[in-house]
Amino acid sequence: MNNTATKLTDAAWSKLETLSTMRRFIQSELDHSHSFPSGLSIQKFEQALHRIDGFSSDFSNFLAAKNVAASPDYLEEIFDELSYRYTALMQEIEGIIGK
Repeated sequence: MNNTATKLTDAAWSKLETLSTMRRFIQSELDHSHSFPSGLSIQKFEQALHRIDGFSSDFSNFLAAKNVAASPDYLEEIFDELSYRYTALMQEIEGIIGK
């Protein structure tokens, strides 16, 4: 279990770091929102920040839960679901900031 938990923990931290970097980028863009071209929605950027914050909380909860005696299969199941949601979130954010 330790090996599985370690791998999942490392992967979760990596995803959290990516989310943190993305959050800093979006916040920086919002700080310069006065120069946004017309049609670019500030609300979408703010929504992306809220979604990142909420999702970061979910990953933090996973990291806390892995310290509880949980089976490796259960940890993998939770992590797989979080990874699926992470991918969807990153695609959503890419769509927001790519416009």
